[in-house]
Amino acid sequence: MSIYTLNQAFNDLAWFHPSAMTLIAGKLVTVRVAGKVSVVVSDPGLLEQKIPDPAQIERLRTILADAFGEIIAEATDQAANKMQIPAMKGQLENTLRQKVEPTFIALGLQITKLAIEQLQSM
Repeated sequence: MSIYTLNQAFNDLAWFHPSAMTLIAGKLVTVRVAGKVSVVVSDPGLLEQKIPDPAQIERLRTILADAFGEIIAEATDQAANKMQIPAMKGQLENTLRQKVEPTFIALGLQITKLAIEQLQSM
């Protein structure tokens, strides 16, 4: 018997990336982000194989933070200055979701909500 159940929800798990570094117009910029993700279990057996302890579901935070660090460098190629980054919030949310969704599916999870709640460039 699985420790997870089909459609079991993990709601509003907080995640953050404290300091993604990137270059904009030749200048080093620090980008900080925080958000929330909600998921439901789509394959309890698969999830139990990948994350055998429900307390370790926090690993999802690392997946999101690492993916954000990768996409911010690509996304900031479109920004002429650091002040434009906060306006890219919707685009970054969509890109982040597309990037992590296959990983979550491989874990037996379906994303129901992924939101960037804070986005700062310094």
